[in-house]
Amino acid sequence: MDRHALLVWVHILLFVFWLGADLGVYIAAIWVKKPGRSLAERVILLQLATAIDLAPRVAFVLMMPVGLTLASQMGLPIGGPALLAIWLLALVWLAGVLTLAKAHGSKLGQVLARIQFGFLLVGGFVFMASGIALLMDGTVAPAWLAWKIILYGVIFFLAIGIDLAFRPVGPAFGRLAAEGSTPSVEAAIGGAINMSLVVVTTLYLVLLAISFLGAVKPEMTS
Repeated sequence: MDRHALLVWVHILLFVFWLGADLGVYIAAIWVKKPGRSLAERVILLQLATAIDLAPRVAFVLMMPVGLTLASQMGLPIGGPALLAIWLLALVWLAGVLTLAKAHGSKLGQVLARIQFGFLLVGGFVFMASGIALLMDGTVAPAWLAWKIILYGVIFFLAIGIDLAFRPVGPAFGRLAAEGSTPSVEAAIGGAINMSLVVVTTLYLVLLAISFLGAVKPEMTS
């Protein structure tokens, strides 16, 4: 079996699971903010959204080693040791994401959340700076590939934005359980979810741009 073709297939599957699962989270979030539903129903929807959200987070992680391996096969100068280090880093990152999902709310979860924030911040800058450097050089990689790397870096910052925007939802639901549905409580829930949906919509657009660049490979000037 052709290794490149296999990686392309995995790359496509990751994109499908990423975008498809995020759509499920998007729809569940819209239903969560509807005040006509009972607290129990809204909690179940919130739990469902959280469970589904693990799929795009895993896809985000695995896109890094799969995408860079494909890029190396297309001429990007990434040596074998560097690729091995990237895959090992991705496995450590994936373990952190899965552990954080299980430890959410605990002391361990709080520590991992802070580590994840720092990692996303650094990762975003590294990918964006690398893509910009490739774009400015113009000889190492085609412009469409450089832009894919830049946009992947943007996703690191969008991931931070989603987490920050969604953070007030937990306390707002605590108020909902204690006070019941009031205009103030519903405004807090709706405001946080609406802000999250704005960031998620931006993420969709970035993913569509990345997929377009990868599929069409348009001729672009650096």
